[in-house]
Amino acid sequence: MKEGEFEKSNIGWQLSQLQQQVGEWLELQTMRLNKNIPQLPEGIPSWVVEGLKAIAWIVAIALLLWLVRYVWRRLEPYFIELRTRRAVGRKTTSKTSEMPVEAWLKRSQAYFHQGDYREACRCLYMATLHLLHERAIARHQPSRTDREYLQLVQQLPQFQSYRTLITTHEQLCFSDGEVLSETFERCQQAYRDIARQE
Repeated sequence: MKEGEFEKSNIGWQLSQLQQQVGEWLELQTMRLNKNIPQLPEGIPSWVVEGLKAIAWIVAIALLLWLVRYVWRRLEPYFIELRTRRAVGRKTTSKTSEMPVEAWLKRSQAYFHQGDYREACRCLYMATLHLLHERAIARHQPSRTDREYLQLVQQLPQFQSYRTLITTHEQLCFSDGEVLSETFERCQQAYRDIARQE
């Protein structure tokens, strides 16, 4: 910026203006609300009035907290899914997403023999997604979530097998617990059932 020039607007100033406008709007709404509230009869002690106001504020805050918690619980799975997608996206390069099914299966076996059942299951999941893509059931889209895939395969004859692989993948993404060989074997059997179905 040259000497003598000044900044006409910045994000801090805009935020302070927004905050001021919201504050003024709230004040206006409170004044309107106070006009509509019937006046209490004369002679009621001030501590009763103040107590009623405090109770009203407590109820309002409790309702607001309940609403925030309710909305959060409804949206939490989407936030978790988004965070997982970003984490998995960073780990997976564009080359790995273009790998053929056979390459994913070989990788799965390699991880299995190394005792890394988590990655072995993930490779079976990726092979399944590629099968869905190749069979034109569900085109591969990096933004698609596990739940969306479940909805897309819901009417297929091998739905339980798809469900096993997809829900196992979802659990592996959200937990750091140990993955047993039985989990891999269950996923491998599910993949075989899917691959057999043409």
